[in-house]
Amino acid sequence: MKKGVLRNLLVVILMLVASFIAISLTNVSNAANETGRWNISKDDGQSNVTAILYDDGRFVITGTGEIKDYESGSDREYAEIKTEVKSAEVGQGITNLGKSTFKGFYNVETVSLPDGLKTIGNGAFYECNKLKEIKLPDSVESIGANAFGYCKKIKTIKIPYGIEKIDYNCFYGCFDLEKIEIPNTVTEIKGSAFKECALKNIYFPYGLEKIGSNVFENCKSLEELEIPYSVKEIGNNAFKNCKKLKIINMPNSVKRIGSNAFEKCISIEELTFPKNLSEVGENIFLDAKIKLSVKNDAEYKNVEMPEEIKNYIISNPNSYELINCELNDNHTIRINTQLFGDKIIKINS
Repeated sequence: MKKGVLRNLLVVILMLVASFIAISLTNVSNAANETGRWNISKDDGQSNVTAILYDDGRFVITGTGEIKDYESGSDREYAEIKTEVKSAEVGQGITNLGKSTFKGFYNVETVSLPDGLKTIGNGAFYECNKLKEIKLPDSVESIGANAFGYCKKIKTIKIPYGIEKIDYNCFYGCFDLEKIEIPNTVTEIKGSAFKECALKNIYFPYGLEKIGSNVFENCKSLEELEIPYSVKEIGNNAFKNCKKLKIINMPNSVKRIGSNAFEKCISIEELTFPKNLSEVGENIFLDAKIKLSVKNDAEYKNVEMPEEIKNYIISNPNSYELINCELNDNHTIRINTQLFGDKIIKINS
C-alpha cells in the first residue's frame, strides 16, 4: 500500500519537474534578444550608463549618473536604430537625460522615467511622433528647450512642482496636447513653449510673471484665458491667431503687452483690459474682432469696442487720430499702427 502511494507521489513529482522544465524552455525561447549595446555615460568620471536595444523594440537605459549630451540625433552612437524603438525604459539611478537622448525616435509609444531624475535636456524627446503619454517624476527640476517639441500625440502634461520656467519651444507642435497642469513655482513661460497645441482652456497659477513671445500662437482651440494678478508682461505674438479665443481677462498687474499679442483673434466676446499699462506694442489687436453685437449695423458689428479698450484709446490720444464724428455720436477712429494697425474702426461713444 505504501509502495503504491510512493510510486504515485513520484509520478506527480516527475510530472511537475517536466512541466517546470518545459515552461522554462518556453520562456527562454520567448525572451527578447539583445541586438545592440552602447556606453552613453557623461564624461565626468562618475557616470556609468549603458543603453541596450532588444529585438522586441525595447530600449533600456541602466546604470548611474548622467547621460551625455548630443548636439543632434545623428551624432549618437545608436543613431541608426532610432526607428526600431517602440518603448523606452530609463532605470533607477539615472539623474540626467542629456540633449537629444531620444530625439527622432519616431515609433516610440511609451516611455518610463525613474524617480530621482532631475534634468531633461534640450530636445530630449524631440519628434517622438507616436509618444502618447509620459509621466514626469516629481523629482524633475528642469526641462530644456525643445524637450517635447513635435511629440504630436501627447494629450496631457503635468509639470512637476519646483520647475521655475517652461523653456523655449518646450511643447511646440504638440498638436494633440489638450491639457497642461502648471505649478505655482513657474514664474516664466518662454517663447513658443506651447505654440500650435490643442489647448482649450488654461489655468495659470499665481506666481507666473511673464508670458513670452509666441507662447500660445496658433493654439486654434483655445477659448478662455484668465491671467493671474502676478503677470507683468505678455510678449509679442503671445496669443496670435488663437481664432476661438472668446474670453480674455488681463489684470491691472500687466504693465507691458507686446506687438501683435492678440493678432487675428477673431472671436473675442469678453475682454478685461489692464488700466496701468506702461508699454503697448504695435498692432496688438491687428485683424482681431471684438464681438459685442451691440449694433445691427452690418458694417461695424464685428468691431464694436468694449469699455476697457474704448477708455484706453481715449486716454492715449497719441495712439489714434479722430477723423470723423457721426451725427449719432458714434466715433469713427483711425488707429495709427497702435492696437489695431492702420485701419478705420468704430467705437461706441
